[in-house]
Amino acid sequence: MAYIKVVFIFFLSNILSPQTSGQAGTQVLYLTKKNGDTIKISAQFLESNTDTVLIKVYQLKNRKLTPIQQFRSLSSFPLEIKRTSFDNKNGISITYDPAVRWGNSYLYLFDEGNNSLREIKGFRELGSISAVKSKNRSLHYSYISCGCADNCWVSKLFEIKQFKLHIIAQLRCDCSKLTASHNKVSIPNSCKDFNDDQKFERIAKHWAEALRNGL
Repeated sequence: MAYIKVVFIFFLSNILSPQTSGQAGTQVLYLTKKNGDTIKISAQFLESNTDTVLIKVYQLKNRKLTPIQQFRSLSSFPLEIKRTSFDNKNGISITYDPAVRWGNSYLYLFDEGNNSLREIKGFRELGSISAVKSKNRSLHYSYISCGCADNCWVSKLFEIKQFKLHIIAQLRCDCSKLTASHNKVSIPNSCKDFNDDQKFERIAKHWAEALRNGL
């Protein structure tokens, strides 16, 4: 009897665990619409191309699964797809170039009016993304390297409204000179005061202070 229980638990755990198919595998996640309906999203690498993933979108309502969208996206191997949200809209990010040399993730937000995922153009080129909050305002900023042993970099403060990316301000180091597109925070002329072990903490502090000063 104990043996039967062990076999049953093992079988049940296999049923409930994420399913994989082929070498690359398949990832599945779910989004919830404002009306409570469930959106199922599956992602799987194409057999002929391991840097292109096939995205299939379904609507799950009254126990009925209805296909509503299908498209292809570039992705790094191994496949990494995550739930995310911007502008009070749910969506997914698909990792591409995890080293953040030329970008990081493609962003797709769910448009409930059209009942489909929409790509946010230009998001991948931002690089790695972090959140910043000051007072009652919450935004995001990016970081991407442009070379020079990572002494060349660009950080952009941005928001996403109506499925469009809006760059609010940027902080840039060209290997030697540090410049900003705003004057809400005083900065040194040289990158040396930023390019140390505390660089990312200094960038985060810069954007938080800029928001406090009314950027």
